[in-house]
Amino acid sequence: MIPWSDPPVQRRFTCAAGDDWALLPHAVGFLDAWLSPGIAQTLFAVDRLGRILANGWRGPDRARRLAEYGKAVLGELAWIDEITGTCFACFDRFDVLCTVSMLYFIAAIYCEQRERAGKGSAEAAFLLADDQTYRAAAAGICREATTVSKVQAATFAEQTARRLATYIRGGLCDPARRNMYPFIE
Repeated sequence: MIPWSDPPVQRRFTCAAGDDWALLPHAVGFLDAWLSPGIAQTLFAVDRLGRILANGWRGPDRARRLAEYGKAVLGELAWIDEITGTCFACFDRFDVLCTVSMLYFIAAIYCEQRERAGKGSAEAAFLLADDQTYRAAAAGICREATTVSKVQAATFAEQTARRLATYIRGGLCDPARRNMYPFIE
């Protein structure tokens, strides 16, 4: 795992919300735009905050709900940083970098399709940041990626695809596609 304090984090606060305020993710922290998560993560945050406002902004559990929001935003930023940092650590091995970048795209497409199917929830985190099964597999992939050689890249990609098979949509991680994927509805 690439620690939160290593680059590419360019800026981050340690608090994302208080009893009567909340920041959007880009105000809390900014990472290198390598994977371009900003707009999608902001939409997740606006949806969460909209639900907090719609469900009793002045209610007795407002502070708790805003604290949960803040914790979720910080966790998501740390997760994006982990993926991005691992990608940067693999720049010298393109095939390994491609495999690691799939962690982002697999989670993004999975979440988008879940939302479109009406199966998302107000508590669901951006990029499966709260999915313990996905995160455990992805954390192992991030740890391993930093030591995978160019010669081992194809085997690493196959192992990654097997480990994440239940989350993969749209033919991601299929070596026959040669990193070219069609539009997915």
